[in-house]
Amino acid sequence: MTESQTSSEKLFNSFDKLLDTTKKAGDKIIKAINGEDNESVLKSVNKDCLDFEFLERDLEEIHEKLQRDGSSIFGTHVNIEHSKKSKYAIEIETYLQQKDETFTKISQIEVNQINNLPEDLRSEIEKTGKVRFKIEN
Repeated sequence: MTESQTSSEKLFNSFDKLLDTTKKAGDKIIKAINGEDNESVLKSVNKDCLDFEFLERDLEEIHEKLQRDGSSIFGTHVNIEHSKKSKYAIEIETYLQQKDETFTKISQIEVNQINNLPEDLRSEIEKTGKVRFKIEN
């Protein structure tokens, strides 16, 4: 085995570990959003239904947990898109900093129904099929 192969393998292994760590962090957020994380009891998603009334509170709880773990939260964007399959694809982008590195954590869920969606957001989804908004810290 040559030295360049060893360096290449080390680089590959480091990159593989980074991808695995990133995937695990995303999976934890998805589990929390889906109510599968025992540390978080989220009220906004129940089976295939998102109750918008509880979404902001749940995101605040996620922010608090990330801050306890040493992250600084810059903000969160929520994207909701209504698909032709009569499902809603929801993407939650959380922007944070840990030590000197900045990250975007993206969580995606799909639900069949959204309850208590404010009228302005519902109207935008009906017009364009999607809406994007920011949750303030």
